[in-house]
Formats: sequence, C-alpha cells, structure tokens
Amino acid sequence: CNCNGHARRCRFNMELFKMSGRISGGVCLNCRHATTGRHCHYCREGYYRDATKPITHRKVCKPCDCHPIGSSGKTCNHTTGQCPCKDGVTGLTCNRCARGYQQ
Repeated sequence: CNCNGHARRCRFNMELFKMSGRISGGVCLNCRHATTGRHCHYCREGYYRDATKPITHRKVCKPCDCHPIGSSGKTCNHTTGQCPCKDGVTGLTCNRCARGYQQ
C-alpha cells in the first residue's frame, strides 16, 4: 500500500484493484497526522494542506485555527487554509477587521 508514511496498516480491496486496471487495491487504515483518504493523501476536516511540505511529511496538514468570533465556521479551504469570514472580517483565520470596520 502507498499510505505516504501516515498509516501502519492497510487492507486489500479486490473491487478497487479491478477498477484501477489491476494497479492498486490497497486501502490505508487508521491514517495519522491529520490525514485521511484511501492513501492518506488528503487532510482531515478542520485541517489544510501545507503546500511547502511533501505529502509524506508528518506535519503536511495544518489546523485551520479559524477565529471563533470572526469566522462563520471551523472548516477552512483544504488548499489555501482560508477560513470563511463573517462580513467585515478578513485574514486567513478571520482575525482582523476589514478596511472600513473597527473592533
């Protein structure tokens, strides 16, 4: 299995093996380091992918850390890390007032 170093175990799935053209049928079990997916190649909800690190890095997934007051949710964009900000709020984690707004 190709678990990118984030799982110690995997199982074989014959249907996936057939669908892949008999290339791969492995499914990783218990992905670690905030990863998920068949090959532990996605970040779990509440985390985003650090593009500066390879998928095999232990800290490839960073927590969203959305501001509890400025953000309209806890889940950020899986690619950019941008949290969903409320009106009048800006910043990656929604921790700053937008231009024309004050605290």
